[in-house]
Amino acid sequence: MPQPLTTELLQWFLINKRNLPWRKTKDPYFIWLSEIIFQQTRISQGIDYYLRFVEKFPDVFSLAAASEDEVLKLWQGLGYYSRARNLLKTARQIVKEYNGIFPSDFSELMNLKGIGEYTASVILSVCYEKPYAVIDGNVNRLISRLYNIHDFIDVPAGQEKIRGKADKLIDLQHPGDFNEAMMDFGAMVCTPQNPDCNHCPLQKYCKAFEKGTVNMLPVKSPKKGIRKRSFHYFLIRTKKGVLLKQRTEKDIWHSLFDFPMVELNSEMSLNSEHLITYFGKALNSYKLIHETKHKLTHQELSIYFYEAFFDCIPRGFLDVSLNELNKYAVPKPVENFLKSVFQLTE
Repeated sequence: MPQPLTTELLQWFLINKRNLPWRKTKDPYFIWLSEIIFQQTRISQGIDYYLRFVEKFPDVFSLAAASEDEVLKLWQGLGYYSRARNLLKTARQIVKEYNGIFPSDFSELMNLKGIGEYTASVILSVCYEKPYAVIDGNVNRLISRLYNIHDFIDVPAGQEKIRGKADKLIDLQHPGDFNEAMMDFGAMVCTPQNPDCNHCPLQKYCKAFEKGTVNMLPVKSPKKGIRKRSFHYFLIRTKKGVLLKQRTEKDIWHSLFDFPMVELNSEMSLNSEHLITYFGKALNSYKLIHETKHKLTHQELSIYFYEAFFDCIPRGFLDVSLNELNKYAVPKPVENFLKSVFQLTE
């Protein structure tokens, strides 16, 4: 027998649930694809990406047959590019090992690249009606407030407490609806800032409302320090187009393409010695034409773009024609720069 709180939450969901394209199916491929895209992405930003992926790769077989460059290009602008690489690896694994059918076992799903507890729980509850509670940011916030939990939600002990509460609340007959209801309620009613507690249908169950601690919850552990980096990019024109290089090191934007670049300590200024070390003595002159800032989760990038002039074109880079530039997946700040300089369109 569901708890009264669970029943009221499901009743709210039936009337107020968000109309999202992947909710029109129970096919694990579409549910998995949506969850990977929205792991670090707002719904409003990611829907167009989801629709483009579904159009280009309508099933796991077509995705598995794609090249990494195709997937990265379609992913361009979403960030956290390891998600895209893992998406492709998992699609290939599902086709090769499971004949294109997503496993319905928790441990098997967890063995797939890029699928953790959260995504496995979504697939199992929504697609296979198995009672695995989903814990995301919205659920963390909702349960923290309902039970007035002041533990850090981003450490194992705090997560264990949150999960324990969610496991007791989940509707065993409709686990998928319950999980989606929790996520929607957190996104639409129990919001991070200025939740409308006075009109909240779960107010009578909320310990944080009772104790006046709603705006103090949830609690996260202190943030890590921000790493500051300075990227100096060089636009080098050729008769064909421009020079690019692929990022092969284990760092941000792995496997994406960008310009020849010198990274300096954020407090250092670019000088000719840096350029001789990187390019040799072929560099004739250079001029700064654009600068910008770009923030990542734990990094802040100062990015400078220079137009560089050489006595002879340096070797070791990819010479790409302007007509072909759109085929290469590049970091967001490089994409913005290319669009402004060359008026590129999708």
